[in-house]
Amino acid sequence: MTIALATTWNPRGESGRLLRLLGQLQEAYSHIIISLPPSAAESDLAALQGLAAVQIHRNADWSHGRYMALKLAADTGAEHIHYADMDRLLRWVETRSDEWRSTITRITQADCLVIGRTEAAWATHPQALRQPERISNTLFS
Repeated sequence: MTIALATTWNPRGESGRLLRLLGQLQEAYSHIIISLPPSAAESDLAALQGLAAVQIHRNADWSHGRYMALKLAADTGAEHIHYADMDRLLRWVETRSDEWRSTITRITQADCLVIGRTEAAWATHPQALRQPERISNTLFS
């Protein structure tokens, strides 16, 4: 089964984190799409361009970032798409790679998989992120 990774990301000088974890991501995903804002630093763009199995898209309008990530992932023909914000995904791979790999397997077993957070994970997030996400989690639950 093939899984395309669709991400949005503003690296803010952290492209080294991606480069360090890229091998693990390439093992898990057939395609990696990174949708960047128009304000992404040229140094980050230069670090990401030319990476094998990574498609970079710099948006003219950041409001289309998620849409473009998903559209480009769908265009790959992969059987499944895993959408995630790249900074969150990198942290997940860094700290809980076993859980991330288990989730990758579960993606292939569902038509639509919505991933929630444990109480421990919630506790690491500021209220500005927790409150809006709580609404969408309630709807999906």
